[in-house]
Amino acid sequence: MALKLTRNDITLGLVSMLNDISSEMIFPMLPFFMVAVLGLSKGEIGIVEGIAGGAASFFLGLSGYLSDRLGRRKDFVVFGYSLSVITKPLFAMASTGWQAIFLRFFDRAGKGFRESPRDALIAAGQDQRHRGRAFGFNRTMDTIGGSLGSLFVFWWLLNHANDYRTIFWISFFPGVFAVLLLILFVKEKRAGVSLDGGETPRRRFSWEKLGKHSKLFYIVTTIFALANASYAFFLLKAEKVGIAKEFAPLLYMIYTLVSAFLFVPIGKWTDHKGRKLSLLLGYFLFSLTALGFALASDGIVWVLFVLYGAGLALTDGVSRAFLSDLVHPDVRATALGIYYGLNGLALFISSVVFGYLWDKFGENLPFIVSSIVAACAGFVFIFFIVRHRNCKHFGEAAPHINQ
Repeated sequence: MALKLTRNDITLGLVSMLNDISSEMIFPMLPFFMVAVLGLSKGEIGIVEGIAGGAASFFLGLSGYLSDRLGRRKDFVVFGYSLSVITKPLFAMASTGWQAIFLRFFDRAGKGFRESPRDALIAAGQDQRHRGRAFGFNRTMDTIGGSLGSLFVFWWLLNHANDYRTIFWISFFPGVFAVLLLILFVKEKRAGVSLDGGETPRRRFSWEKLGKHSKLFYIVTTIFALANASYAFFLLKAEKVGIAKEFAPLLYMIYTLVSAFLFVPIGKWTDHKGRKLSLLLGYFLFSLTALGFALASDGIVWVLFVLYGAGLALTDGVSRAFLSDLVHPDVRATALGIYYGLNGLALFISSVVFGYLWDKFGENLPFIVSSIVAACAGFVFIFFIVRHRNCKHFGEAAPHINQ
């Protein structure tokens, strides 16, 4: 079956790929840069990542609301990508923990500005039957870019050990190309202009348009996000059990490649079979994966990163498609902004707590806590499914969405 992708889907996929080539040159080695070069502790890394998540949470919600209110998507997406790109060369000049906090804040603020409006652009270009695969395609291109970026930094560190700063400079260029591609080729049908050329009223937010079931879903996804501390801790745990830090980009690449290969098939499967089972499998798989990290040895870590990627594929794009099905189109970006905002706030809490537990009680307890919290998310979701088993719209498109 053809993917039935639009030009915007393909272009936004390429933009995501180029941006992630840029970003994933940095992410696999960033925790080691903060420890070895900037001298941060695990608790301080948790604070840096937590503040970054908090920035994302605020701007994700704000950009989603403003995007719906103004009826504009592309402007927010361009600004968000541009803001993240600008931080790359500035990282190369960082020398203190405060600078790392500042730059991570603006990098994640850029993500916050772009994610909700970008997802609303994707959702608007597809009907419900093809929305899951459109999100899946975007995540696939995103993770392919991540894999290429990780592969490059692996090669770089093998040949230029501990030369982190040059990577920041190199990562700037694919990010610039992504922004240019976005500006030149992504088209938006403005909602603020009617067919006769007059101005249509600005959309106003309404809690009723979110619907009861999307609010229940927020509870589940926020609990699950509390289990998902920053990826940095998973890479640091790998080093702790004996994996050389030069191989961290390969672990990260395995994680992203697994999710890349699974995003579209899982998205297509959920389009036809529903999204609830995929989410449940993802929650419990992550719970087992986190428990595995708590008990890991060097050999099993490679397998755990495969499971880590599979869990992402089962939950990430599916969650956004699930929520897009549930809410009214007029508040879709706002709904996605709330979703990202709650997840970002949960990431702030989980990263700070994770780092504190690591410093005070060792590296195993934080992963055990993450495992328990992820399992709780799964059981809460089961409770909601059972309680609303007679409501055919829980997890399916509401009547006003089928258009």
